[in-house]
Amino acid sequence: MAVVPSSGLSPGGASAYDRWQTMVQSTKQGMPSGAKPIEPHVTRLQGRNLVFGAGDSLKLSMPQLDADIIDLTPADPLNMDDRASWQLNIRGAEVMLTDGQITTFLRAQLGDSAKAVQNLQIRFLPDNKLEVTGKATKLHIGFTVKADIRLDDKKRMALVPTSIKFGILSLLPLAKTFNLNIEKLAKFSDKQGRFGITGNNFWIDPAHLSDSPKIVGTVSQVRSQQGFLSIYMGKADAVHPLWLPHAGNYATLTGGHLITGGQIIKNPEILLRDKTANDPFNMDDEPGRTTTVVHGEVTLPQAKLNAIIDSAVGDGDTFQVKKFSMTEKGAKINGTLKGFLPVEIYLRFARSKDGMLKIEPHGGKLSFIPIPGGLLRSIIGGMLKGSTKEGDGFVVGPDMLGSTQLGQLISVTNTNGALELKI
Repeated sequence: MAVVPSSGLSPGGASAYDRWQTMVQSTKQGMPSGAKPIEPHVTRLQGRNLVFGAGDSLKLSMPQLDADIIDLTPADPLNMDDRASWQLNIRGAEVMLTDGQITTFLRAQLGDSAKAVQNLQIRFLPDNKLEVTGKATKLHIGFTVKADIRLDDKKRMALVPTSIKFGILSLLPLAKTFNLNIEKLAKFSDKQGRFGITGNNFWIDPAHLSDSPKIVGTVSQVRSQQGFLSIYMGKADAVHPLWLPHAGNYATLTGGHLITGGQIIKNPEILLRDKTANDPFNMDDEPGRTTTVVHGEVTLPQAKLNAIIDSAVGDGDTFQVKKFSMTEKGAKINGTLKGFLPVEIYLRFARSKDGMLKIEPHGGKLSFIPIPGGLLRSIIGGMLKGSTKEGDGFVVGPDMLGSTQLGQLISVTNTNGALELKI
């Protein structure tokens, strides 16, 4: 039975066995009792061609990323689904914004102020140039602003106007004549410090575009092409690409203590691969990726194991699970056989000879009558879809385990009402 090698991150994870059903909801309620916070609460994130939502009105495209995820809730493991609970400290990154993305973002941020302008459009041009067009709603007069894109002394993206036309009027010469500037004429900023006007320059701070997660980093370079803008942060620049361990669309998570896919993982090495290699890797699309846990200590709370058992049993009419609970030495299932016979089955969890998860029945009752070993194994074998018999137990199969893949198991331990897998 093929497994992921236990040394190094496998580029494709192609030999890994599909393991666990994806769970979107948080599993903090199902954490084992006595769980303690792990220090430090830092997980390194690296990847290529990533896209993820940053608030309600912006999606960030990152052709290359090297960053630290800092958990802002140190009493609990890092919850990857709750982006407000962590921040992204950039080591190096290239962030790409298109005309449409920045236009939609600014329209959304302006709120009611946007009603004063119709048809606002922002267009990126080659050689760090930009054009903004629109129409003043009340006056029905169009305007065009042309600007150079630079970095100001605060490492914000400054748009330095070279031409401002309001109808047929050129405003820059008039402003110079009357010692006026745009800042005096238009109050245009937001409380979060994401954009504003200083003098005649409109500025955007790329490090503050996202508040979920918050991004912390220094802009080192900006570079525009027709239709899009590349923003380089940290050690990244337009000439020297970041060193990243894999090719293609992927992300890796290394270190820390986190919750992902319904399981709690300590000191992980996790490889996320895009199933749609011809498009950017949408990190918000769980079904569109495969997740391989190559190293780490994985804790499966009772809620997660209950979901696995429910998925394994399905809607079969031979055996139906009524209740699943963890015990000191394994787990107990209460159910019915043939729809009316009460059954109680005890299970143990173990490591198979090939390093996969094995479930072993070790006792059961049909009403008050002990179930013979042969019948017990027959019930369990029929219950676990896609499993393979090994000795007195059954190695769980791919139909039971979904889109998360595990590397080779070193040990399987039942602790504090949860199952701990060391990989």
